[in-house]
Amino acid sequence: MGWEPKTCTVTATDEVWDAYLKKYPNAKRYRKKGLPHYDMLGEIFNNTTATGGMSYASTQPPPTSVEERQQERHFIEEEEVTGIRRRATSAPPDAPRPKEKKNKGANSAMEHVMEQLAKSIAAKTEASLVRSESMRKYIDSREKRINEETSNITGSINMEDCQNILDGIPDLDDKRVLDALCYLGNEVIKPIDFNTVQPEIQNNSKYFPWFKDCVGAIDGTHVSAVAPALKQLAYRGRKVDVTQNVMAACSFNMMFTYVYAGWEGTANDSRVLQDAIRKDDSFPMPPQGKYYVVDSGYPNMPGFLAPYRGERYHLRRFRGRGNHPRGAMELFNYRHSSLRNVIERCFGLLKARFPILKSMPPYLLGKQRRIPIACCAIHNWIKMHSIDDRMFDQYSIDATPLEDIEGTQNQQGGDEPEIYQTPEINFSQAYMAQMENVRDDIAGQMWLAYNNNNRA
Repeated sequence: MGWEPKTCTVTATDEVWDAYLKKYPNAKRYRKKGLPHYDMLGEIFNNTTATGGMSYASTQPPPTSVEERQQERHFIEEEEVTGIRRRATSAPPDAPRPKEKKNKGANSAMEHVMEQLAKSIAAKTEASLVRSESMRKYIDSREKRINEETSNITGSINMEDCQNILDGIPDLDDKRVLDALCYLGNEVIKPIDFNTVQPEIQNNSKYFPWFKDCVGAIDGTHVSAVAPALKQLAYRGRKVDVTQNVMAACSFNMMFTYVYAGWEGTANDSRVLQDAIRKDDSFPMPPQGKYYVVDSGYPNMPGFLAPYRGERYHLRRFRGRGNHPRGAMELFNYRHSSLRNVIERCFGLLKARFPILKSMPPYLLGKQRRIPIACCAIHNWIKMHSIDDRMFDQYSIDATPLEDIEGTQNQQGGDEPEIYQTPEINFSQAYMAQMENVRDDIAGQMWLAYNNNNRA
């Protein structure tokens, strides 16, 4: 399903509409023409809708201060409505209602009231922006050139030397540091060679040859955020905390290969992934026949292999005597979960190393969205250059106890992942069935080998 902003209508296949209209026949009038005054209604209510207006990818260069402000201003003041919010009513949608006489005077009065409400909200938005102007001026006042401070650096230096150099730069502008780390992210957060089998799979009989075409794992996690008052509800995730939804891909040696940050905390994992594919030409889409392992919050479609829904999945459910997999689907889910666990361990390590991800200072949204990417860049740099790192050693173990970081909203057996029809992604039944066949083939062959080994 999708949304057509010009007509303010829901876009869906004829089959979906036919099934819906059988249940709610009175909705037929909204199939071709949306609600009147929809834009003004959006100005009143859309602060509770996640739009992804501040999304930012690890493949993008850092924006200038002007670009960042313009994007944030547009995000706070945006008028476009990209979702519909359900409101509880005491009567069912198709309950008979008494006929009312048309009253042009009443309609005119309603339009006037709605216009006044919209103006009131716009005024509050402007006041909020004025209050934050002092913070913006303070940040801009600290932008100074630091090239002369580092021009005498030669040879190799260690982490302590780097820290001492940074501490020695007077009034070091934090924006320049963040920009530098995001530029570093452009260099070190990169996809692997999709044509090779990663050693963590090839050298493990639990995964090879079953997952030889797997190129990594993808998941989302909540990162602490501080949102403007008008956007608070859109940022409040499942635990009522104000958060941003950060999606990341990683390889099986615990290196981040892609990061997409900035979505509001209420956003569905599937929606964030589809937005990244649609907006970012540099999204590391695997070639035909290759795939990422994802949890049940994502569609099982070519390029993304999800577990069987309704079956045991998380590793803790297979621990203990007598909890071994029963049947091909459970065995597949167990090994799929074990393989995908790498992204959960990456998130666990990231939050343990960088406490700012659990308690974000009141920075502007444009800065907040880039901090997770900067942290991932440092994570990768440490992995690349530090042979012995205690935290990597700790989180490299599959059985490492993790906090509740398994995705952002979707748990095994919950609602089906949301699908947004866009020209960039094919969601036809035939296309989606391709990955179902791949999953069934892997599960069947894996179960056969599992039984043969147990009989030996």
